[in-house]
Order: sequence, then C-alpha cells, then structure tokens
Amino acid sequence: MGIFHRIFGISETPKAPGRAWKRKGKEIVVNLDRADELEKPGGSVRLEGMGLKNRILLFKGDDGEFRAFHNKCACAGWRLDHHPGTSTVQCCTLGRSTYDYNGNVLKGSARHAVKTYSVKQDGRKIIISTE
Repeated sequence: MGIFHRIFGISETPKAPGRAWKRKGKEIVVNLDRADELEKPGGSVRLEGMGLKNRILLFKGDDGEFRAFHNKCACAGWRLDHHPGTSTVQCCTLGRSTYDYNGNVLKGSARHAVKTYSVKQDGRKIIISTE
C-alpha cells in the first residue's frame, strides 16, 4: 500500500459492484460469477451502500477460505484491507492496526477485536450472516 493511501486512509480494496451482491433478510448473498476479485486466494471486495447497516470486507484468505469482517477498524473506524501472503487484515491508515483471520488484534493502536461474520459457500454463492 502506498504512503499516499495510508496518509489519507484510502482503502485499496475495490468496492463490489451492486450487481454482485444483495441483501436477503439478515443475510448477504454474493454471486461469485459477478465478483472476479474473489476468484483467487488473497482477493477481496468491500460491500457498502444499498441500505447495508455496516460496511463489510469480504475476502478469500490465503488458505482459500472466505471470511467477512465488519469493515471498521477498532482504532478509529477506518476501513480495513486484506493483505495477501500475510494471513492478516490491516487498517488502511498509517496506524496499521493488524488483525488475524479471527479478527483478533495482533499489533497497532486497536484495543479490541473486529467483529467477524459467519460465512458459508453454496456453489457459486457466498452467504454472509449479519446476525
């Protein structure tokens, strides 16, 4: 991530197009056929807008498993980015609070874990439970 992005807290994770996902009650369904960024381990997208209460970071971990985080750093509320090859998620600012795949703080100024959501895969769809 470049210093410019960190200074201004600009996430490098692309926003998922609205056609790639939809809310269905307390679940979010992501169509993998419309989210190319999630094809390979390390890929990630931001789910935002469309009446969604909390921003979500959805990523395919280096282990090939999908994970979803409340996309709000516990240090100051900035967005998070998945960092392929590190098995971590980091705040997009200079503070670089870093979390493991369970949302636990590894380093940085964050004082508590980030909320994670239950994720399951059903064929070419990812289902995130927001409860």
